[in-house]
Amino acid sequence: MSIRDGILYITYKPIPELDLRAAKKIVAGRLIFQRHQSYPILCRIQHLKNISDQALDHFATKGSLMTSAVAILTNNDYDQSLALLFRDVHHPQVPVKLFKSELNALAFLQDYK
Repeated sequence: MSIRDGILYITYKPIPELDLRAAKKIVAGRLIFQRHQSYPILCRIQHLKNISDQALDHFATKGSLMTSAVAILTNNDYDQSLALLFRDVHHPQVPVKLFKSELNALAFLQDYK
């Protein structure tokens, strides 16, 4: 995680199975890192392999706390499917858009700073 120019960047490391327990740790760590200040998030999910339905639901609900919008970078069909499942099935409480270009993702997030 890093914060630059008012945007929180999150890059997931390779995780064989991201379950609810891991999702709770990730969200708690993010909130501490942010010092409870809201940010738009640029999320790189390229290294995620398997993520449980419960983890996706946690990210969509509790994971939306202190978040103004989320741009998800996708590089392949799997990333795209995972991001669509998150956005369209779990209905996060903030605007979420998918991008293949980091520049376009950052342009989207500018309105949510």
